[in-house]
Amino acid sequence: MPRAAILILIACLPLAACSGARTAADSERSQVVYVVRRGWHSGVALATADWPHRDSQLLARFADAGYLEFGWGDADFYQADEPTASTGISAVLWPSSTVMEVVPLQAAPAPGADDFEAVAVHVTNAELKAIASSLDASFVQPISATGKTYRTAGGEAQFFHARGKFYLLRMCNRWTAALLQRAGCAVSPRLTMTAGQVIEAAKKCDAESAGTGR
Repeated sequence: MPRAAILILIACLPLAACSGARTAADSERSQVVYVVRRGWHSGVALATADWPHRDSQLLARFADAGYLEFGWGDADFYQADEPTASTGISAVLWPSSTVMEVVPLQAAPAPGADDFEAVAVHVTNAELKAIASSLDASFVQPISATGKTYRTAGGEAQFFHARGKFYLLRMCNRWTAALLQRAGCAVSPRLTMTAGQVIEAAKKCDAESAGTGR
């Protein structure tokens, strides 16, 4: 299998397209979450003020951040400085341990272009709470860092031990799309193969919430 194809698979097999459609009753979409694409990988970002537990160890670690970006993936591949084809094949074929990457941001993610994109998705208070609670539940408790860090413009990004196994049918874009479902978006894990499709699903979802694209 070509290395590029392996990396595309590894970077995450996402979703998009079916259950969880919004209803006319969902009118108060005054909150915002961001769906983020970095190359082949996707994740979400939200304001630290929206984190469900104000006394969380996570917030204490990122006390200066206005927003946090979250990404979930295979522990070895995701944390590797230079991922290899063998690491990618291993992650795809055998269920493996996972980590959560948390990137501190000083401001909301800009729309971006090329290898980076961010889409603002307007949600209800209940949907925002469901997404934040799902993120919180994705961490191994008590929250424990792996020790892998790197510097960003917003501060020091860190990796944490996460729940769930990574393999061919459970990759990062699927994880992101599952969060979109919690926002009432019409997405399905079996119908998307790229982070770009997750971004398109987010754009469509927000357009529908604004009363367009229906």
